[in-house]
Amino acid sequence: LYRSEQQPEVKRKILEGLFIAGDVETLSEVASGDPDPQMRLKAIEGLGVSAGEKTAALLSKLYQSGDSATKRAVINAMFLQGDAKALLELAKHETDRELRREALQRLSVMDEPEAVDFLLEQLEN
Repeated sequence: LYRSEQQPEVKRKILEGLFIAGDVETLSEVASGDPDPQMRLKAIEGLGVSAGEKTAALLSKLYQSGDSATKRAVINAMFLQGDAKALLELAKHETDRELRREALQRLSVMDEPEAVDFLLEQLEN
């Protein structure tokens, strides 16, 4: 249905249905290669709701190759998954100040001892 649909609003509704159905495969395809950036971001949001090792690996890959909007969507998706370890890795290596701040803000509300230690270290510096 998604591939044959032409209307953006209907495509968004189909993506929402894919979130609910847990269709990680199709969401991954859309997030990785849809020509419409808004559909890619919506699919990334859906991957955030669909926790799992496969989605975590894909989100990390999308972050590495994405623009700032994609990176923000991935940060939020990792937060939705509760993947503090992945967010921590992003925060440690991100050079863009705003993106790093977003990752740190998400980490600040997660109950992960390693993240708390890192945040305290950042505050001391």
